[in-house]
Amino acid sequence: MRITNVRLNEEMIEKLDRIASSMLISRSEVIRNAVGLYIKLIENLGVQLRTSAILLNEIKCRKIRGSVVLDLGNNTGITISSFSYGGVGEKPGDSVGAEYKTVGEIIARQALIEMLSKNITPYSLIVNFTCDMDSGIKMLRGITEIFQDWIDGDRIFVTGSEESIKTVQSGVSLSAVGVATIEDLGSRARSGEKIWLVGEPIMGEELLRKTSVISLSTVKELSDMRKDGRVGDIVPVRSDGVIRAVEYLADFSGNKVIYLNDEPADTGCPSTALVVSSDRDLDRIIREKVQLIGKLV
Repeated sequence: MRITNVRLNEEMIEKLDRIASSMLISRSEVIRNAVGLYIKLIENLGVQLRTSAILLNEIKCRKIRGSVVLDLGNNTGITISSFSYGGVGEKPGDSVGAEYKTVGEIIARQALIEMLSKNITPYSLIVNFTCDMDSGIKMLRGITEIFQDWIDGDRIFVTGSEESIKTVQSGVSLSAVGVATIEDLGSRARSGEKIWLVGEPIMGEELLRKTSVISLSTVKELSDMRKDGRVGDIVPVRSDGVIRAVEYLADFSGNKVIYLNDEPADTGCPSTALVVSSDRDLDRIIREKVQLIGKLV
């Protein structure tokens, strides 16, 4: 080990000595443990932590599309995005029949795609079921499988289910907590960029039958392209349709959109398609169904 000198005020030294005395270890050992813990936090969160306490009145709270952002004031934001499905599953009252694991996979994919589109690092999941836990656990298997490369299992929490009343419909809600830099959450789209539709907007029973949905590897590739400037913005298509996603991208970036041909079919979906702005020819780069639909002006 190498010797490193650290300058501390008297109050801090007294606190270190009290901790060292109570734990029967040296002052140096306390400092080494504290530094090790701080480094571990940075590695896990992927962001720099402020050394000063964060006061409640310093935290700014705002909404970006479907996410709530807690701006901690050091270019770091905690994001919370919530999703819910009802009437889809294996119960007699469900409008759409589907295996519970598949339901879990679809809602988890939607949450992960929404996060990657803004370069948000997934950190934790909070899952609630409006049906019994036995049914919920089957959905949880699909959720954890999708997020297995992104979030450790000990940061996925089930906080509730309906055990008092027998339910005839399935229901699940998923809140995804992430960490991002504030500048990543803003718009990067620029006037003159082309607008592309990547993937295919499908939902309902068609989605359950479809084996070819946009791959998470493609979403990750686009997310990396956004980081290095080859892509401006990525907006997942939701239930309100493709046109609304295009309008959101244009409004959020302070631009307008010109459709090159007819407006695209206005189909909604749970993030099986993305609206992407880029000056690159994505149809030559992305190995998915890619359609040029407009241009930002």
